[in-house]
Amino acid sequence: MEEILSTFQWFIDRYDFSSQNPFVTIDMLWNFFYETGSQKLADGIREILSCYTPKLDKELIEDEKRVLKVILLLQAISERMSGNRDIFLPNNKNLELAFEGTDLLFTAPNIAKKLLNDHVVTRTPLTGDAFSYCCKNMGPSVDPGPFIAQAKGKSTKDMSFMADSNLRTTIELTGALKLRYSLAYATLSDFDSEIKKANNSSVNNNKLYAVATIGRDSAESGALKKKIENFFTNNPDSNAIVIDSSACILGESEYSEFVENYAMSLAIGNSDLDQRKTYEGYAIEVLSNWAKRIKRGAFYVYSRYATGGERVANIQDLFVCLIDIDKFHYPQCLEGAYTSVLNTMYDANSLGNGATCGINEETKGTFRSGNEATKLENALKDAWKISEYWKDSHSYIADLKKTVDKFINEALKKSDRISIASIYEMLKAEPYGFMPCNLTAFILGFILKEYTKGVYSYWKIVP
Repeated sequence: MEEILSTFQWFIDRYDFSSQNPFVTIDMLWNFFYETGSQKLADGIREILSCYTPKLDKELIEDEKRVLKVILLLQAISERMSGNRDIFLPNNKNLELAFEGTDLLFTAPNIAKKLLNDHVVTRTPLTGDAFSYCCKNMGPSVDPGPFIAQAKGKSTKDMSFMADSNLRTTIELTGALKLRYSLAYATLSDFDSEIKKANNSSVNNNKLYAVATIGRDSAESGALKKKIENFFTNNPDSNAIVIDSSACILGESEYSEFVENYAMSLAIGNSDLDQRKTYEGYAIEVLSNWAKRIKRGAFYVYSRYATGGERVANIQDLFVCLIDIDKFHYPQCLEGAYTSVLNTMYDANSLGNGATCGINEETKGTFRSGNEATKLENALKDAWKISEYWKDSHSYIADLKKTVDKFINEALKKSDRISIASIYEMLKAEPYGFMPCNLTAFILGFILKEYTKGVYSYWKIVP
């Protein structure tokens, strides 16, 4: 009781209503609960409060110390509570209440978030999106030292395959690009095997094969650049495309952070699965932040059209560059002619309906758009519902119609019928590069509709 009186007397002697912070806040009780009375505490409470180490006391600024002390005290109390624990959980709401009337009222949650980002504390999920902060160093002391070498043994390739690292999703293609390109990722250790797949026609067909490269440090980045340049020197006519992002390296401090956290997860092992997952999460977070920087950064694109590499400033410029390469390779491709159609036109989920819509010159279902800029009938405005549109026109659709008519007429000289498959195979090759998608079905239906009526018999053109 004497200790309690002296503690509150200390506050009375030091503060009054003219003080900047005239209230007794929870952090001010730290000395009483821990420093002067730790031996009287239950083991579980003492273990929690002991997470405030001399090292943290030296490293943290004063406001961070205050918030950390409150988090630990609330955590210790809430874990001893029965019944309604919510009023003592160290969450953002209770942190604000703990510092109500002080200069930390509105900043305490942000300080707690910084402590979380700095891995001083962790957080425990509750219901929904709610969570509470807690100490991440609970339990017996674990020495990650013996596992540092094993953590460093993780190659860049290994790291890129770690779940949720997102290192193999830094370039997300959509629409025509997603259908045209076969995108793989490579590091220094597997670049050679990945780039060889570019010449595998059974894999690529009329797709373009792109390899996105990742380098952990400047040494890997330099070695990758040399490999890429050597490949295009020896294979100047290759259809491969290399998207080099290795200039955006992980960095030594970030790599050390990854190693330390991953080694700690290995050291914990199965002794505490929640803590192991926490440290694995910290390691993965380092990699996912690296992936975000790659996504926001510049790229160098190598191809037969730019064997020395072309720098693009961001992901959007990369997409433009990939479309240009596509059009260089397939100058008469549909995606080059009709740049404003919906991305769903490059799905392959409504081929029959697409052919029917093209034949009947109507748009419905998947093929209907409420946006004037993406309407198929506007894309084909020079031919839509215009009889014999190809005769006096040199539009893309008119020239395509004449090419297909010529192909059909040549085939019918040799046989009494021609398959749609043979027409598609002709258009799948250069310079058209047609792909199996809704737009292809619609366009084929449109340019072949004359063969379903008039002097032609529909049976002459069979599936």
